[in-house]
Amino acid sequence: MPNFQRLQLLARSLVRIESRNTDGSVSIGTAIAVAPDLFVTNCHVTARARNLVLIYGGETFPVEAQDADMTHDLCMLRSEGLRTVPLVEIALDEPQVGQTVYALGYVLGLPPRLGFGRIEAMYDYDGGTVIQTDTPFASGASGGALLDEQGRLLGVLTFRYRGGALQFSMASRWVRHSIRRSSARLATRRDDADLAVRPLAGAPFWQEPDTRQPFFLRAARLAAEAKWTNLRELAQDWTEREPTNASAWETLGSALLALEQVPAAIVAVTRSLELERGRARSWLLAGCAARRGGRDDLVGQAVSRLRELAPALLQEFSEGRGCEARSRRE
Repeated sequence: MPNFQRLQLLARSLVRIESRNTDGSVSIGTAIAVAPDLFVTNCHVTARARNLVLIYGGETFPVEAQDADMTHDLCMLRSEGLRTVPLVEIALDEPQVGQTVYALGYVLGLPPRLGFGRIEAMYDYDGGTVIQTDTPFASGASGGALLDEQGRLLGVLTFRYRGGALQFSMASRWVRHSIRRSSARLATRRDDADLAVRPLAGAPFWQEPDTRQPFFLRAARLAAEAKWTNLRELAQDWTEREPTNASAWETLGSALLALEQVPAAIVAVTRSLELERGRARSWLLAGCAARRGGRDDLVGQAVSRLRELAPALLQEFSEGRGCEARSRRE
């Protein structure tokens, strides 16, 4: 069982951001204490700032410097007045699909709010991982914490689609990299104009025009809208361009299964598993397709692997719910 008391105590590692923007507006977000006087948040929260402050314990503290990784939407902020804020523990092991997770972040002017759900999918992207969950978070929580049941940081709450139906976080692998880079830069180059608080150039990858966004984001939206023919076409293009990408083959398998092209779906998802044997969602798709295609041998393999990798997905498969969710017709 999760330790809710400990998770609530982790709110002490979060601060509220107020970004006072060049147009006179104010943006609200959340930041996480990851090193002494160093906080991580989303760059889209601070992108238009002419001035940044952090609010903690009813007091306001200025941000002296900002180091931006705009592409991955992760900004590191230095505020020397907040060196004693408790630091969050960053998870070192990779999260798993089906794992229970918790979202913790401010909601506008309210104290941090805790939500919970599970990891729906994980996507390798540009040397890191993007985590898709069904864990809701609201405006103001951008930059907040995605936590495991031990209260360790798995990622930074970042963006939502379709009115919050799809939630995405930047995984802690990128956070660790940002800490290493920014700790050195912010400590040794305190007068560097590049680190001053000012409006940022560029845009995160998820705010790029649709045709320039990663395949996995376009695929997630099509799947959420049950546009299976469009998803199949996108996934076929994806597998042709990235034939060794397991996510591409898994996506193709899910689209083919939803379109009742069962033999082709088994081929696609089997290819995904040849590339990455530990993909729990691919095993779920394999079991669904195999059950409908009369492949009892593959059903047995799927059950065995899901029991090991993701018991929650195995329960869905056993109850038929996981397969129904992936077989909606257009």
